[in-house]
Amino acid sequence: MKRLNYLWIFLILAGVSFGVWDNDEPADSTQWNVAAGFIRANNDAIEVVLGVGLSMEGSASPWYQAAAPTTTADGSTALTSSNDGLLWVDSDTRILSAYIDGTGFRGIDAVPAVVTFTAADATPTVILSSLFTTDSGGLTITDFDNGTDGKTIVVLSKGAVVYDVTTAQDSDHNLDGSSANITTASGDITVWRNESGLTWHLVVFNDASVDNAEKDFTTTTYVDAADGTLQTNINNIDSADDMDPVTYAGGETTTFANGLTIKGGFESTSTTSGTVTFGTAFGTAILSVTLAAREDDGTTHSAGVTGAPTVTAFVWSQDANAREGFYWIALGY
Repeated sequence: MKRLNYLWIFLILAGVSFGVWDNDEPADSTQWNVAAGFIRANNDAIEVVLGVGLSMEGSASPWYQAAAPTTTADGSTALTSSNDGLLWVDSDTRILSAYIDGTGFRGIDAVPAVVTFTAADATPTVILSSLFTTDSGGLTITDFDNGTDGKTIVVLSKGAVVYDVTTAQDSDHNLDGSSANITTASGDITVWRNESGLTWHLVVFNDASVDNAEKDFTTTTYVDAADGTLQTNINNIDSADDMDPVTYAGGETTTFANGLTIKGGFESTSTTSGTVTFGTAFGTAILSVTLAAREDDGTTHSAGVTGAPTVTAFVWSQDANAREGFYWIALGY
């Protein structure tokens, strides 16, 4: 008889262990020594539905996945305002977000921790923060791992750190923003912004060894993403290129920094046609010539260019009533 009782208990426990949720068990009449088995079976059924383990207090965790959840844990019930406060961690960016006002998940504002790059790591990960310091040793960095589109990072150099922006990595420049590598020293700061999760563009390079109070473009570099051409042009500007001269020496020709040459003068004549020969010919080509008749007697006069001007001269004509002459301007290079 005892053997039959033991067999009956075993069969009950076996059925409980491998069954599904049973709303009727444990019943009021269930013997205490088998009730625990029914409870455990129902817990197992809950875990299967939720897809998570039921464990001790303090061990609960938010969603951890790449896409923001849109349903409750049952996989079918849409999230509503009754679910406000639910937490989700983006497994790609490690950003913690909370479900707010029944409208969706919003990142939780927080001051990011300052993370120190691992020594000798030429491609340090930036997944944990947006503020970083380098190791104090010398190192050449070729890329930042785990970048996401639009992410901006600030890196404080603690040693002789070189950013390789000229060597192709993964069929592209992972670091971009200069035609030459960026060499930093302790105290220098660089700011980088990611595009498409692949390329990091240099936004700012601040050299701590110079006087930045002058706001000089040669010390705080705002980089042209293509090849630094903008920076070069800015650095080439000096007082000789200013467009507000204190004095003017006169003369027929002025050449600007980009190579454009402007010539001008006044032709005092009462004849109806003639030729103006430039004091110095244009080096390559003439672009245009403009004439303006002088009107001292109150009547309207006209003057214009006859035929195509050349790099050395242009032919002009004016109406028969013109006696005061004309002003002219020629552009070329």
